[in-house]
Amino acid sequence: MKFPLNLPDYSVIEVPKTYTAIIYGMVSVYSTLKTITPIDEMAEVFDVVGGNFLLSKPQLLEKIMKATILCKLDYDTGTRKMHLQAFNFLKIPKLFLYMFETLKSITKEDIIEAIDNICKEVFMLNSIDAKMNENIIKIMCQEFVKIGLMSQESLQKYIDIRKKDYLKEKGVLLALVDSEDLTIPPVINSDQIKQLISNLSESNNNTALPILTSLIEGGGEIFDALCASYLTEEQIYEFSYKLIMLNVLNEPFLGGDDEDKKMRSSIFDITFLCLTRLRYFHKDLRLVKLVGIGKNEDLEKSTFYKWNNNYVNHEYERISIDSASTPTADPVKLNTLQCGKPFWTITDHYGEMIEKIPDIGYTLWKEFSNPKVNEKEMRICLISFHQMPCFFVCLIHWLDTQNLAPAKKLFVKIIKSILPGNEITDPEARERWMFAVSAIKRVLEDMIKETQPRPYIGHMNITTTENFLPMPSHNEIPDVVLFRISFQQSSRRGFLNPNAAEIINQRMITNGIEDWCALGIDEIFNGQTMDDALASIETMIVSAFCNLTVCLAELARNLVDYMLRPDIYCMSIAQPYSMCLARLLHRVMAILIWANEYRLRKTPLEDDAFGVDPIMRTFDIILKRFYKETLTGHLKPTVSFIVGFLYEVAIAPTTEQHLKLIKLFEKNLFFNIVKLEPTQASFEVFLKIFGMDEDPKYGIVQYATLLQRRNGFELPINFLTAPPVTEKSEQTLGEEEMEFSNKSVQDEHHFEIEQ
Repeated sequence: MKFPLNLPDYSVIEVPKTYTAIIYGMVSVYSTLKTITPIDEMAEVFDVVGGNFLLSKPQLLEKIMKATILCKLDYDTGTRKMHLQAFNFLKIPKLFLYMFETLKSITKEDIIEAIDNICKEVFMLNSIDAKMNENIIKIMCQEFVKIGLMSQESLQKYIDIRKKDYLKEKGVLLALVDSEDLTIPPVINSDQIKQLISNLSESNNNTALPILTSLIEGGGEIFDALCASYLTEEQIYEFSYKLIMLNVLNEPFLGGDDEDKKMRSSIFDITFLCLTRLRYFHKDLRLVKLVGIGKNEDLEKSTFYKWNNNYVNHEYERISIDSASTPTADPVKLNTLQCGKPFWTITDHYGEMIEKIPDIGYTLWKEFSNPKVNEKEMRICLISFHQMPCFFVCLIHWLDTQNLAPAKKLFVKIIKSILPGNEITDPEARERWMFAVSAIKRVLEDMIKETQPRPYIGHMNITTTENFLPMPSHNEIPDVVLFRISFQQSSRRGFLNPNAAEIINQRMITNGIEDWCALGIDEIFNGQTMDDALASIETMIVSAFCNLTVCLAELARNLVDYMLRPDIYCMSIAQPYSMCLARLLHRVMAILIWANEYRLRKTPLEDDAFGVDPIMRTFDIILKRFYKETLTGHLKPTVSFIVGFLYEVAIAPTTEQHLKLIKLFEKNLFFNIVKLEPTQASFEVFLKIFGMDEDPKYGIVQYATLLQRRNGFELPINFLTAPPVTEKSEQTLGEEEMEFSNKSVQDEHHFEIEQ
């Protein structure tokens, strides 16, 4: 008796429903988490994903532009505001230009059609313009005009459209009718400061200090805009190298008059703060490259690198920075601080002073632990840090690695009382202090934030979900409940917002990709309808962009392991899981083909222990596992899943990656399925994948003959008129080749990708 099938009719080739939420999520990831991603990589991956998810070019461009608006509207952007502004007004024009000139995948008409569609979203545009006090359509179109993707006539047309929309509204939007009242994003006006940076000399403090002082004005907005511009132009590491060189040269005291001493202190302080802000706000910047160790190995000895490398290694572990040595209380330093004087002098080696921060912190900690502590006296101890904010930042780093205790909360409370800097009289010193405070304020808030128990979120067919998802702490390790909340909200809303992306990314970093795969697949199985499962698949794929190649390769391996495991494979026959997971596996493999090719273009593969590309070897093993599964001689749920996967391959869009994928398929897999269940081995599916074959021995004639014998199948009259394709040689399947490797594709023998 045949095993009962619960599968669609594969004899009819249908196009699956189009889902576009993945584009929204990709913009969230690339605009806030993967800020150093090159323009060419983003352009190619958007083009690949759009093709594999059935998006026309105008639809793709519209979704990219609309996603940045949704990110700005979704929550209080906070520190990510400049990231989103840069992506919106700097990266999108460069992205479209690359797709137009290099990839030649879009036209100017596609851009016009996309903006026409966005202009119909009047409520959304009015909301973002009122919130940001800017005409977002006008600013974007002006950038398109600058690079030749749009004419002045089109620009004026969109300006007129938005003016009409403004005149229909009341309140703040009426002020936007007059272009003079608009806010110009600082990321667009950073050319002047960039010109000054190009003249920044590492050997001349007299010219360097005025330039550095101008960087930190306004509490960091100018600096953030400059960094966003450098990120777009892929010059951020050149900028940080200039900062670290100035910082290193001003660590030791080399003599000079009082003015030279003051200048040296200011330059060391400002450069240290700028580099710290870069590390906080752009977490995907590698510390080694940020410091420029590849250009100058001696920079590995710099105080900034040694201190931050130590802090990074401890911030998630909650182990004190000074755990390698025994901290000691220093009563002399404490007495100096209690008098409101700094514990350093202007001629000290600042690197050595930073090395003493753990002892200073421990000394203050002991005082705060005293039940009779005088808060007013302790406040006086901290005021001296106003003179050198970089030491204050290091003190916060040290405090952040301490385990929670009542003394820590009191410590933070006193620290917060000195943040306004009311005691600072020097304007330049006040600018430096406010710049430092804006960089570490979130860390202080996270240290005293109480973690509330989160309720379990169940799955329902009809449900509502709150739109707001809190930003995770900078060093928070998200638990399973928070991961599920983020995943489910993103799936239900069809939008992986930046907060959810950061939560999933931090869980992935701290718990590993295996954990991410298991939780994500579990969420797919928790869906009760086809739409639930497909929405979870979109979220699963887009969250993989946090670490694309590694995540997709691991996901493909885990999916096959999951579906072919004897203890749970019975679920693979049930709807909607079979078709949903089959679709997920195909999309993952198609995108992974591009990701692997791009990776090899940038970093050519060295000789591998197996002599082949590990990603392609993974694909080969997956398909051989499928083939082995069909050799059992009887129909079972795993074979039904394989049939569903072949159906998804047949109906998938014909993209470059799809064509490369189907070249890996062997016809013997289809022949085995015909012998097991001819009604599910559709002639149309076979023809869609392989086309016509010149060799009748292994080609379409053999397959049609098998179908005819098994199921009374009749050949179409004109089936021989299709253009032939070349048959690739049949490979011998050895038992050792069919066994799936238990090692992850992240193994060092395969390839190394730094997270």
